[in-house]
Amino acid sequence: MSQLERIAALLVAEDPKHKAEKLLRYVILEANARGGAVLAVVDDRIVPFAVQDVDLDLLSRLRRLWPSLQGRLAKGSPSVERDFALAPIQEEGELRGALFLQDPETFDAQDLSVLLVLLGKALVAEQSPEAQVPAPSLSSTQAEREQLLGLLHQHDWNIAKVAGLLGLNRGTIYFRLRRYGIERKKVPRTLRRTVPI
Repeated sequence: MSQLERIAALLVAEDPKHKAEKLLRYVILEANARGGAVLAVVDDRIVPFAVQDVDLDLLSRLRRLWPSLQGRLAKGSPSVERDFALAPIQEEGELRGALFLQDPETFDAQDLSVLLVLLGKALVAEQSPEAQVPAPSLSSTQAEREQLLGLLHQHDWNIAKVAGLLGLNRGTIYFRLRRYGIERKKVPRTLRRTVPI
């Protein structure tokens, strides 16, 4: 492990998700992009890890395109499309995720290399056994319930946004709320969290 990787691991050890969100905000500003996301690769699928101001239709399209883009990213090559750019996040030679930027004005994966190392360490730290939520002892339905609740709280009970992130429709989210006995909360727009830049 290089000195840069050791330092990166130390920097993201505490609250890797928060660190990834801060790095994402910085990259979006630097690239003058409309939005962005840090996507984790789990079982050859992409899963949102940190998201800011991303068009959910574009994220859904990216999920469909993922099988064709994954090979290129696994080789360490970025992908620049018409309305988005992807940079591979690798850890120990393995594709762990991708940095997604929506409509960036500037994009150079080489300039992002240090940030990509930090994001890779954040993904690994979040996926490590001690950082896993929910705990391994939970059943799959309990784990699914906890994941849904976590996303709903994180996104101020915005059903459409959570549905898009999970690749589901809103009806499925409402069905799962009923199935898990979760009472829907309505958060007034004035009380919704704003993400400081």
